[in-house]
Amino acid sequence: MVNPDKLRLDPKALALVRGYVAAGKPVASICHGPRLLVEADVLPGRRATAWYSIRTDLKNVGATIVDEEVVLDGNIITSRMPSDLPAFNRAIVAALRTERKGTTSRRVLQKEITMSSKFQLLINCKSREGSEGVAVDVISPATGESIGKVAYGAPAHIAEAIETARSGLQSWQAVPAWERGRILKDAAGIIRRDADRIAEMLTLEQGKLLAQARDEVYRAAGFIEWCGGQARRIAGRTVPGRQAGQHIEV
Repeated sequence: MVNPDKLRLDPKALALVRGYVAAGKPVASICHGPRLLVEADVLPGRRATAWYSIRTDLKNVGATIVDEEVVLDGNIITSRMPSDLPAFNRAIVAALRTERKGTTSRRVLQKEITMSSKFQLLINCKSREGSEGVAVDVISPATGESIGKVAYGAPAHIAEAIETARSGLQSWQAVPAWERGRILKDAAGIIRRDADRIAEMLTLEQGKLLAQARDEVYRAAGFIEWCGGQARRIAGRTVPGRQAGQHIEV
């Protein structure tokens, strides 16, 4: 994060803003950020908004102040304060989609990436509808729009899932430790293989930066791989019990 007062003194930053505005590319600024637009001299004759204490600066360069959560004038997008972020983000997404229309950009907000239209419950390796067919929307924090639906479970589903886990644990314990380790390592490999796709889904659902989402995916894969290695090093000891013929395995 860079203070806009410091950024407005950077000739490269000013040149970048002027270049984007001149090229018709989306330029978005919120809160105190429009100080950079003032210094770049791209606001004369434009409608804009900003934090209350710097609106005089905008007026002084010929901008028309509009007190709304988001103001669009051509390719310039401005908002007043952090509470305007939902509207600000929606405006940015819409502008980027328009800018990238007809291209094959790899950016998450431009790609035709959506979650499955509906995630059903997965219990005992079987997909099924939720309680009475009810599903809830997964809302994108960037746009406020639904990007998919997740089935609602009922108490009976929970009980069945617990029983499935209990019986599954018994089956898993019967698998040799080295084979369990191999399965976990293979799972880590699959996660790494699909890391970009998984990270994009995390970004859509949670709004975190794509780089952070990708790092989270790789950390998860690393942890699963570590557990796979630990499976080969399982050890224990036998402790005598309080009564004759009794022992405790640790």
